[in-house]
Amino acid sequence: EFNYSATPTCTATLFQDCSDNRGDVFILNRARIAYLANKPVLIDARSQRQSPGLPSTSFIADAEALFGWYAAKLHDMSDVCSTHCAFLTVPRQGCLTAMTGWLLFYPVVYWVHDTASGSTTNCLGDELLSVYSADQRVLESCVRVQGFSVPSSLLETQELESAAEAKLKEAITQWCHWYEARGCCISITTTRMDQVAL
Repeated sequence: EFNYSATPTCTATLFQDCSDNRGDVFILNRARIAYLANKPVLIDARSQRQSPGLPSTSFIADAEALFGWYAAKLHDMSDVCSTHCAFLTVPRQGCLTAMTGWLLFYPVVYWVHDTASGSTTNCLGDELLSVYSADQRVLESCVRVQGFSVPSSLLETQELESAAEAKLKEAITQWCHWYEARGCCISITTTRMDQVAL
């Protein structure tokens, strides 16, 4: 489970590789790599679904296996890297939305890649999202430190919560507490995706 209790400040940078279509390059501080063993909560937002939802156990296992493979690759790279950074290329066709959120330490990420058809569209069109933001006051202005969204329908209070729903709410609570303890203000707003979400 994702745990922010001892996590230092996030340092991950994404470089868009515009020269070709091989992928996107992430540069990560070596001190952060150990925390990539933590798995975010997955939201299944693939195109064949009518609405985004929490995936099945078997689907989560397959996705976490991919996260685990990349985490092991980063550990191997950091062991032989003489600098304080490790570089990781993520193929653009390889679940980039979920991988980006994971590498930037979001507690909740969207899985939109359909491995069967190769489709990268999703079912988030016209979906109401709750947006969580952590802002730090700097002089007279507020600076966004991190933020993520989650479908509002998944946060509706129910008398009997499934284990997956409980994990989702716990991940969000941990994220809020971690940033509040470091002087950030947490805000929650809502937004609605366009009817055609790409």
